[in-house]
Amino acid sequence: MAAITLSAITKRFGSFDALQPLSLEVQDREFVALLGPSGCGKTTTLNILAGLEAPTSGRILIDGRDVTDIPPMQRNLAMVFQSYALYPHLSVRRNIAFPLEVRRAPRAEIDSAVARAAELLEITPYLDRYPRALSGGQRQRVALGRALVRKPAAFLLDEPLSNLDAVLRLQMRAELSGLFRSLGATALYVTHDQAEAMTMADRIAVFAAGRMLQFAPPLTIYRAPADRAVAAFVGAPPMMFLDGIVTDGGAIQAGGLTFPARHAPLAPGAAVTLGLRPEDVSPARDGPTAEVVLVEHYGGNQVVTLRAGPARFCMLSPPDMRIEQGHRIGVSVDPRNLYLFAPDTGRTLAAPGLDPRNETR
Repeated sequence: MAAITLSAITKRFGSFDALQPLSLEVQDREFVALLGPSGCGKTTTLNILAGLEAPTSGRILIDGRDVTDIPPMQRNLAMVFQSYALYPHLSVRRNIAFPLEVRRAPRAEIDSAVARAAELLEITPYLDRYPRALSGGQRQRVALGRALVRKPAAFLLDEPLSNLDAVLRLQMRAELSGLFRSLGATALYVTHDQAEAMTMADRIAVFAAGRMLQFAPPLTIYRAPADRAVAAFVGAPPMMFLDGIVTDGGAIQAGGLTFPARHAPLAPGAAVTLGLRPEDVSPARDGPTAEVVLVEHYGGNQVVTLRAGPARFCMLSPPDMRIEQGHRIGVSVDPRNLYLFAPDTGRTLAAPGLDPRNETR
């Protein structure tokens, strides 16, 4: 496997800056997720690394070797596409073998590599079938098998599970995680699905509008987001934001509620944006009250939307707790779980897990 370095990479299409200066170091045998909404630059980053797009500026290094101007075939990277990109006229066996056949590898080596990949991915019974006779999950395994036989320096995966149904995605997510860990493979995985990134990656690079906002381990991304944009993108249900004012006693007044903030870094009277994750809000008999606007049941829990003055926020509660729409209930928030953001820049001022040593902005 290999370490990968992107140094000050940019990409411009005409007058549009698709990728602003990006520097990213992926360690050997590390699984890195590139996470963000559509059009944020994550697939462009993958294509530049693969050699499918040329950067406008910057350098690409694989194990210290500059490959910026080297053709894709000479970079020894394997790419797995969202669409699987299988050859419909070739059997599963021939699809997996194709990269080795192009290299004119010996037939015995090809047969052995195909057999190993098929066994690892549990598709041996389908080797003589054609792609049209396979399910989505089976096609994805074939695409992975074709990448595996190349023995690449690193794997590049562009939303490989997005075409699968919800149940199959969960299954394949677990299988992929186990596969890449057993291989000890270096991998970059593009996704807009935060659950995939949080559960599979060693580190996550969060993108927005062509910029990398933060590069850190999943828990750091979640509990110590670099700014409001990262905090808003990661979490389900998403974080709620309330406009607030710091009181003389150091608390935060937001909407119709007052929140004790043990780490408020601002002077009394200062404006601040308060962030609340639904799991950090809990019902309380003697706490400040809020009106129940909506109750949504999800089996294992229920999401309660609350209104206090002009502010709205959510709370997670047990599924058997009786909460009725239109009623008022008491709520409480542990001050240790409050997030504070600068209203003008969105920069994180305080968060439960904030530690500058654990994040890259």
